[in-house]
Amino acid sequence: DTGRASMQLPPLRAGYWMPCTSQDNFSRANLWSCYSERTCFGGDVDSSIGNCTDTTPCANGRTGRACGLCQPGFYGGADDECLECGMSVWDAQKSGLMTALIMIPIVYAGVLVFGYDDQAATRA
Repeated sequence: DTGRASMQLPPLRAGYWMPCTSQDNFSRANLWSCYSERTCFGGDVDSSIGNCTDTTPCANGRTGRACGLCQPGFYGGADDECLECGMSVWDAQKSGLMTALIMIPIVYAGVLVFGYDDQAATRA
């Protein structure tokens, strides 16, 4: 340690997030509190001029200000990492088919139980 002051951004503590900021706008640096230390890991902010391409590290699958969003294709709550969606196109199609197969008998049973009034349908 030489005792000289640094104009570099200090490393962030876990639980805090800062957008990538260049040395030119250091005075306008914004610091955000994250939901918890499991959401934002903190660390170094790359403040080299012309090399500002990322933000401070977020938990797996997280993005956005204060790591508050799940990346596309991920799901999760407010805290911790976001999990990758595991449903393939085929799984989604099977799910839709199963829903239709379940609903058809329910609708048919409703017609049988409550009946269908032909006269009411023709009066309307």
